[in-house]
Amino acid sequence: MDLGGSGPLIVPGTKLIIGGGKRGKLYLMSPNASGTYQFSNPQKVYDGPEEQINEPVCRTQGQFHIMGGPVHWKDPSGQSIVYVSAESSKIRAYKIDIAQRTLQPFQQTVSKFSEHPGPILSLSANGNREGTGILWAVEANRTDQNPFFDPAPGVIRAFNAQNLSQELWNSGTTLGIFAKFTPVTVANGKVYAPTFSGQLVVYGLAP
Repeated sequence: MDLGGSGPLIVPGTKLIIGGGKRGKLYLMSPNASGTYQFSNPQKVYDGPEEQINEPVCRTQGQFHIMGGPVHWKDPSGQSIVYVSAESSKIRAYKIDIAQRTLQPFQQTVSKFSEHPGPILSLSANGNREGTGILWAVEANRTDQNPFFDPAPGVIRAFNAQNLSQELWNSGTTLGIFAKFTPVTVANGKVYAPTFSGQLVVYGLAP
């Protein structure tokens, strides 16, 4: 259902495409001899049984929708890793087996994240140098009194891209109103985050 829920990712150096949508599944697509694409090896990006997802849920507040595009990093070992997030779920990482054209679960965060639209991801690194990969996630900090269609405060979280159980930093309450579907931009040692508060927020190292 609705594979346009998030943007596709072309795995660098390959013809493989990775993407998902509102069924909470991540697909790897590869071209066959005729040039058309075929789906293979879908991976659930949520905890629990298949029957947790049904059309009424998808059409209302939503659970497990993939609403932000996956991001890719080739880690220090040379392994291609894809990171993906979904509503009401954990951020997950999968190893990409280029030769076999499959996805293998790799890591996940300790905690689940907010509802609609779930964390929107970016990744920064010094190439594939050890210890430099950071996965950035910006999300709405929603409560039961703040339904999915209302503006909500936002928070940015930074995770060790090699160990998603390790949160390195978060913005706390300093961001302002979350701008839906918009990843942060990381450049020259600073993190740039748009908001619905009428301002662009920039984070950097303290002097």
